[in-house]
Amino acid sequence: MNLYTKTLTACLLFLAVQLSAQEKRSYDSSYQPILGQSGHARFTYYLNKEGKRIKEGPFQFQSKKRDSLNPSLFIYEEWKGQYAGNKKQGTWTYKKTRQWVQLEDVKEWDVQYQLKTEERIIKAHYTNDLPDKEWELIRTVFLNKEAVQQTEKLKTVLQNQRINGPIELYYQMDSTRSGRVSGFAKNGLMDSVWNFDIRKGDSLIREQRQYKKGFLLSLTKAFQSDTITNLKYPLSQLIQASLNEASGEDQAVNLPVSLSFSDGYPRTSEYLLAQKDANQYLEEMLRQLFQYDPGYIPTNGLPVGTNRGFYVLTQKEKNLLDKWPDLEYSYREKVNTIKAELDTSLATANAPALTWIRNWTNRQEYILDYIKPWNNILSRKEIEYYYRKGELIKYARELLDRDEIRKADSSIRTIEYEVPVFSTTDFLSYISSNFELRKQKADSILGELKGISREQAVSREKQALIQRVNALKKEVEEQLKDSSYDASIEPLMAHLKHYFMEMEYPRLYESFTNSMVADSITYLLESVQMIQEIAVRLPVRSKRIDSLYTIYTFDPFTFNDKFPRRIKKKLYDLIAVELYSDLLKQISINPSISEVRTGIRRLYDIQERLLFLHDKDTRKLERKLRKGSSIQDKLEVIKV
Repeated sequence: MNLYTKTLTACLLFLAVQLSAQEKRSYDSSYQPILGQSGHARFTYYLNKEGKRIKEGPFQFQSKKRDSLNPSLFIYEEWKGQYAGNKKQGTWTYKKTRQWVQLEDVKEWDVQYQLKTEERIIKAHYTNDLPDKEWELIRTVFLNKEAVQQTEKLKTVLQNQRINGPIELYYQMDSTRSGRVSGFAKNGLMDSVWNFDIRKGDSLIREQRQYKKGFLLSLTKAFQSDTITNLKYPLSQLIQASLNEASGEDQAVNLPVSLSFSDGYPRTSEYLLAQKDANQYLEEMLRQLFQYDPGYIPTNGLPVGTNRGFYVLTQKEKNLLDKWPDLEYSYREKVNTIKAELDTSLATANAPALTWIRNWTNRQEYILDYIKPWNNILSRKEIEYYYRKGELIKYARELLDRDEIRKADSSIRTIEYEVPVFSTTDFLSYISSNFELRKQKADSILGELKGISREQAVSREKQALIQRVNALKKEVEEQLKDSSYDASIEPLMAHLKHYFMEMEYPRLYESFTNSMVADSITYLLESVQMIQEIAVRLPVRSKRIDSLYTIYTFDPFTFNDKFPRRIKKKLYDLIAVELYSDLLKQISINPSISEVRTGIRRLYDIQERLLFLHDKDTRKLERKLRKGSSIQDKLEVIKV
């Protein structure tokens, strides 16, 4: 096979494959033309190089279903149109029928009912998959197959994907609300006079708007014969220049940006709120009109709407815009930190300052939530469509210039956020300066909360200490009250009760401010308790020592064989009688609890030494004791 033959064969094979791919095929099966819409479709198609199905020629789609919540409601849909290269082309018809049985009367022998039908038909036209030329929507209600009411009607013309020409709309929202709209659009921009008749129940409000090049100039509303709203819309110099066609200056967007007109008006301003009710019908019109082309508006924008000015950012504004996300986030975090402190560690605190701090925090949370639309506009770099020196900066200042916060005593504390003068006329500069000041205020409040936390911790500690001290005092008082004492230590116990418990303790308790005082009180009480415990044991041990230093012998004069006689009488008299008694007298009048505490321990130790010395040679010790002139000298001799 020569080269010519091989080449010819390859070309024929390629052509055969192409013809096979271009060969039309028929589809007649279940189908989902858009998300959430399933039914049965019939159309012809061919496969492209990638094997994708390309619809070509007539297209028909049908859907039948019952409403899951109302079994008597039957819903039927039918689409008819043409495709060319997988794109909608020419005239299309979308028909949706809702049919149900409406009970009128139920009797024992009869049921009265009517067959109610709602039929909506959209007649549309496309050029290369894009809406074009005349579009019409009609919704009619039938009763027993007889037309009784038209609840929706729309006629308009689209050119270059925009509504161009008159618009006539009637739409019934429900049994009590309906709207009639008539207007005109040039290349999608609302223009000239638009009339809205909005009915709610028995009341009818007539609204008239004057547009030029998509800019809303005025809006009036009348109820019966009374004018209830009469607004002239404030417009920037840029928009006024755009409206003045002779000036030659036009920095407007000149595309339908939104249904509501705004030149940087706050969302709560009367200029936006006045448009809200009637615009519901325009929104519903677009939703109904393009429900079978759900991707059209997100991809191509609104087919009709209002114009905007385009306000180029200065370099300073661009810098502020870049820094705004971090500034807003930093401030939000500080507010969240304050709220967390109030809700956790200070949740049960009752400091008066916390009332206004909580109210201030609530105010900041309100502001942060309110400016979320601002954040969306700023994050999407849409701020250039907003006039930033008019109503927007005016409203921002009304919202942010000051906080009026209610305090615990119901008085109002006003906090002013005084931004530099150069920041008061520009939106981005103002909100940035204002939030920097709010961050500083948040830092100040966080510092105040730390101080309150410390005070609360001290207060809680003090309460715990008071409880501990009071419990200990009660225990000591019970101990002193219930104990019976030997006559030898009565003076000491009287000293403890009178001087330390009735005089010294109240003095310390009155100055109870911190843990150091608590420690002093605790030391006093624990010392009294220890002294009492030892003092109770001293007489018992004295009797034991007396017995140890006593022997019983025969007395020839009385013939008594149990006559007591003191052994080591000099030692016993020097220590057990003289030293012990002198030390006991000394501590029974001593005003120092630590010295009384030390003294009672020494009395106990003296007894220990006597127990130890009873069988020892103590003659040298006795001589040294006789030479001792003071209590301390004698204690040192016996090593106590």
